[in-house]
Amino acid sequence: MVDLFGMSFSVQSLIIGGLIAVGLILLVSFIFFRKYFSALVTDYVYDGVFSFVDEILGGVAFPIISDIGDYLGAWIAYKREKKEVPKRAAIFIALEAANFIVLGFVPVDWILNVIPMATILRAVYGYRAKAEKKRQKVEEEAAFAKQVGTDTSLVDERIKEMKSKDKEGDYAGEYEIAKDLEKDMQIINREAVGKQAGTVKDGIIQMLAAANEAGLSASTMADLQEGIAEIQEVLNAASQKEDYKEAMALVEQAESMRVELANIIEKEYEEAA
Repeated sequence: MVDLFGMSFSVQSLIIGGLIAVGLILLVSFIFFRKYFSALVTDYVYDGVFSFVDEILGGVAFPIISDIGDYLGAWIAYKREKKEVPKRAAIFIALEAANFIVLGFVPVDWILNVIPMATILRAVYGYRAKAEKKRQKVEEEAAFAKQVGTDTSLVDERIKEMKSKDKEGDYAGEYEIAKDLEKDMQIINREAVGKQAGTVKDGIIQMLAAANEAGLSASTMADLQEGIAEIQEVLNAASQKEDYKEAMALVEQAESMRVELANIIEKEYEEAA
C-alpha cells in the first residue's frame, strides 16, 4: 500500500488509475488539441507519468533515489522541446519537469505535473508555424528570382535542408536556416529587380537610338525626354523599396510606361512620314 494525502492506495490501483487518467487526457487532447498533441505527450507522459512512478516508488521516503524518474523525464523533455522552442524555453520546461529540483516535496510535484508547461511554451514561443511561414516566403521569393533568370541553386539546397529539418521535427533548426536565407534572399531579390530594371533601361536606349535615326521633330524629342525622365523616377522609386513585390510592381509600371511612350513615338513618326 502507498499513502498519499493521508489515504492508502494499492500500487496496482495507483498504476491503473494513473494510466487511465493519462490515457483520457491524451485522447481528449488528440481530438481537440491535435496541433499540440506532441507537446502534451511531453507534459503528461515523459513528465507526468515518470513523476507519478516516482511517487509510487516512495518519493517522500526516498527522495534522492526516486526522483530519478523526474530527472529522466526532464532530460527527455529537453531533448524533445529544444527542437520546438528556443533553448531557454526548453531548459525551463526541463526544470519544470524536474519540479525545479525540489526533492520529494509532494504538493509541488503534483501541482507542477498538472501544468502543461511544454504546451503553453510551444503555443507562445513555438517554431513550427514560424518556420513554415518563413520557408513558404523563401520558396516564393526563390521562384520569383528564377523567373527573371537569377541563379538560385545555393538557395534551393538550403530549402532542401529546411524541408529535411521539417520532416525530422527539428523546427528550431528549420527556423534558423530560414532566418539566414531571408538575408540571402534580400540580396538575390535586389539582383532580380535590378535585372528587370536593366531590361527597361535597355529598351529606353534602343528607343532613343531609333528616335534619333528617325529624325523626329524637336517637340517630339522633347516629349520623349520628358517621358523617359518620368520612367527613371519610377525606376528610382523601385530601387528604394525593401519589399521585392512592391519594387517589381514599380519596374513593371516603368516598362508599361516605356512601351506606351514607344507606341506614341512610333505613331507620330508614321504620321510625319
